[in-house]
Amino acid sequence: MPLLLAHSVYKFYPASFLAQNRWKEMSAWLDTVTYGDVRAVEVSGCSDVDEWLDRLDKGGLHTVVSSGTSGKNSFLIMDDVDLDMILRLQGAFVRVPVPDRASQRPPGDDHGAGVGADANWQMLFSTRCDP
Repeated sequence: MPLLLAHSVYKFYPASFLAQNRWKEMSAWLDTVTYGDVRAVEVSGCSDVDEWLDRLDKGGLHTVVSSGTSGKNSFLIMDDVDLDMILRLQGAFVRVPVPDRASQRPPGDDHGAGVGADANWQMLFSTRCDP
């Protein structure tokens, strides 16, 4: 049975990993709080968090990112099975585009936020994926 940890666990990484573009270390940290082999994804040369997340996504590890009220991002991995389930459930939720940098996105880059009846599920439906 899959297990989720307390929400604070998913943001318990050194902020310096993000600030200093230390994506190999960030991947190693993420590997400790999720399933899948995050460290197996090649992240050398990533220039920012978006490129790191894109590399993980291309490696089949779709990353849910939420800033919540603390201002520090939480990172949670979904695999293709998780993503398929969420996409099937999308009909029960409202999906709206995330306005940040919307005009700068390439075609097919559909970042969105989902809103459900329970606020605790909102993080699970803030995804970086095509619908």
